[in-house]
Amino acid sequence: MLKPNYFLIKSTGGTTAQLLALVNAIYLSVKFNKNFKIKYYPYSTGTFWNFEIEKLLKDNEILEAGVTRGVSPTDFVSGDFIADFPLRRNGFSYEKALQFIHKLRLDAPLRRMRGEIVIGGKRKNLEKVKFKTSAVSGNFVPIIDNEVFSELSSRFDKAKLPNPFDAIKGKDEVVIHYRLGDMRKMPARGSKMGGHGVVNPETFKEILEVLKYDFKKTTVKLVSDEPEVAIKLLKDVGIYAISNNTSPSLWQDLKSMASSKVFIGSMSQFSFFGAMLCAFQGGKPYLPSKIYGVGDTQSDLNIENFNYFDYKYLPSEHYLFHTTL
Repeated sequence: MLKPNYFLIKSTGGTTAQLLALVNAIYLSVKFNKNFKIKYYPYSTGTFWNFEIEKLLKDNEILEAGVTRGVSPTDFVSGDFIADFPLRRNGFSYEKALQFIHKLRLDAPLRRMRGEIVIGGKRKNLEKVKFKTSAVSGNFVPIIDNEVFSELSSRFDKAKLPNPFDAIKGKDEVVIHYRLGDMRKMPARGSKMGGHGVVNPETFKEILEVLKYDFKKTTVKLVSDEPEVAIKLLKDVGIYAISNNTSPSLWQDLKSMASSKVFIGSMSQFSFFGAMLCAFQGGKPYLPSKIYGVGDTQSDLNIENFNYFDYKYLPSEHYLFHTTL
């Protein structure tokens, strides 16, 4: 069977996960002078996400949506946690079999045998892609590349979306991305961590102190999926923050992060994309040094413009997980 004359890019997750897939797709397309097509799987993460980057793609770069076995299309709203996801059901499922293969670390080798490279959040895996590679799947990584950014900037302009690549450099002193939402509502990763992993606001305070900011006088611009909750959490540790928008807009939030002198992120692909934009504009981004206490983010991403810090996370007894906010 002849291999397709394009890279099949398998994308999952929310908008910035999709944007990172596009960043990697353009990088590979430029590197190998080979076209790409994106196939999006809206249910595969266990949370439903809309396909949001269609405006940034050409018609011949989009394939039909991917199917997740055991999940039937229904009236989900983007960001909805899928309680009846196959991995959460009792008994055997196709998704559980895939998870077992993944735990045995056989997933990537098996995919590679059929011409697919799994990026897995590591830059070194992106560099394993060859011209003959058929498919590339996530988790995709941030990169800093002027040629890629020039192409992306052009696509943002054509789509008439706020362009984060022409943001005013240094417009905002400090921008914090505080991810809450599904991270506080999903099941806990462990007995000592509340939810799926919410950054302890003391971490943001410690970074500002390291940078010698007077956090009592510094006005922080906040980007969050739950701005009112995030403002309260930051106020608990003495940080005064204002929301980026009265009605949050992802596209405007990206532009705000790009304009920051200092950007402090969460463990989130949205933060990774924001850090990439901030660094491109000459700012100073901070990200967690580990993925919830595991691994080495600096080694995985391999971007010298990023700064890393040991993040702490809120414990399960914190009021955030026991009150209605």
